[in-house]
Amino acid sequence: MKMIWVVFLIVVIGYILYLGIGMSSTYPAIKEYSFGVNKVSFEQKLSDRINSSNGWSFQKEDSIQWEDETCYWARLFYKANGQDLLYTIKYCFDSKTLTGSGECARIEVVNVIDYIKKRDAHELPDKDVEKLLEILDRTILNELVPACSR
Repeated sequence: MKMIWVVFLIVVIGYILYLGIGMSSTYPAIKEYSFGVNKVSFEQKLSDRINSSNGWSFQKEDSIQWEDETCYWARLFYKANGQDLLYTIKYCFDSKTLTGSGECARIEVVNVIDYIKKRDAHELPDKDVEKLLEILDRTILNELVPACSR
């Protein structure tokens, strides 16, 4: 019986360490933006922009709420002009910006996957990543909402 508890504790500790190491080894954001907008307005404007742009679609993924900030993850798909891309974004709001009384929302491009080249942004040369980000900037983010300084 004692051996079962020892094995159980080793498995639990190993799992916790695996999660901790996995969380800390995530890549930093590829590009970061700051917009003067609250969550509802941002999501509505993003949805409107995607619906009016050829080849784009949007899928919400997950959210995490901390004491003073809430972050949401979403995927933006682009399939047009001979390209098949997936942008993973994270958009965060502090408690004031979430409700509309704050100043800036933080939007991060976390990853870009080019399905044609079968590679992600961490495997592509910088010039290729810049071109992929330019597509996102030009068609979606540049005209979304006014930028703000943090």
